[in-house]
Amino acid sequence: MKGFSVIICSYNPSEYLIDQLLKAVLSFGFESPPFEVIIVDNNSKRPLAEYACVSSLLSQHNNSVLLVEPMPGLTAARLRGISAARYDWLIFFDDDNVPSPDYLHKARSFIEENPQTGVFGPGTVTVDYTTDVKPWLNNFKPLFQERKEPVTVISKSRIWEKCYPYGTGMVVLKKIAEVYKERVDNGRYTLSDRKGRSLSSGGDVQMVLTAVHEGFFAGVVAGLSLVHVIDTEKLTVNYLERQQYGTAAAYVKAYNQVFQESKLAISEVSNWRIFLLIYSLFKLYWTKTSIESFRVLLAKKMGECKSAVYAYDGSLPFLLKLYERLINA
Repeated sequence: MKGFSVIICSYNPSEYLIDQLLKAVLSFGFESPPFEVIIVDNNSKRPLAEYACVSSLLSQHNNSVLLVEPMPGLTAARLRGISAARYDWLIFFDDDNVPSPDYLHKARSFIEENPQTGVFGPGTVTVDYTTDVKPWLNNFKPLFQERKEPVTVISKSRIWEKCYPYGTGMVVLKKIAEVYKERVDNGRYTLSDRKGRSLSSGGDVQMVLTAVHEGFFAGVVAGLSLVHVIDTEKLTVNYLERQQYGTAAAYVKAYNQVFQESKLAISEVSNWRIFLLIYSLFKLYWTKTSIESFRVLLAKKMGECKSAVYAYDGSLPFLLKLYERLINA
């Protein structure tokens, strides 16, 4: 069916933030391309059915539904949304996104002009905060997926490109999402997106790379925009450490599970290699950058070490186990 299935996966959301998102979705209006709204409650402690803003959307937009997915994790919630979707294109919004009123119009125009593209995202993601923040956080907006792309760029390179979309506001051709779901269901894809303390983005990566594997382009669209509102609980160095670690750790395995015919070569990671990495980072950056920047950089580099171990299903070296305990404490 031509149109968009707007899928909103949520777990214990801020009522203020999800209210902003749902108001934005309602602002798409009846003149927008046909769309349905699928809200997936990922077993929140306070059921989303009790949120006034959710009830309001369900009553105002007839083509909407609230589902409950008891299995924890963003991947499980997305799979539930994919199964329920009835339209040709899916849009994944997080509960802290505020898309522009013309989001569907811009997406439809791009699709009509670029039928060879299977997955894309907003060229403009503006990061905002729910509270005043310490100055150092303003240097990390790109880690909250901020981007300002002046032109539309698409590619179908197998190696990850700068223009490939983040999960925030990602638009996916339904048949690609169904291929992704089938591969998760049959065990080919084993990575998960956010789940508990883990902030992996393996599912986002595999959704994009699946499109490329199936012969489609992926990219970002200039003029397609949303605001990513960051709540207080994410405004810590530890959150950014866990995010960078989880993201970096997922890439090689995500790639190799998609492109099984041309896997990335990897080398074994030892405690000695990790020790040398930590030593070199201290030597190069400890006195040249802020403590926050150093901790985030270290998290990314340690995640890259785990990525190699993770890809060949090896046992984590002691130093990586110790690091995980430290950042997940």
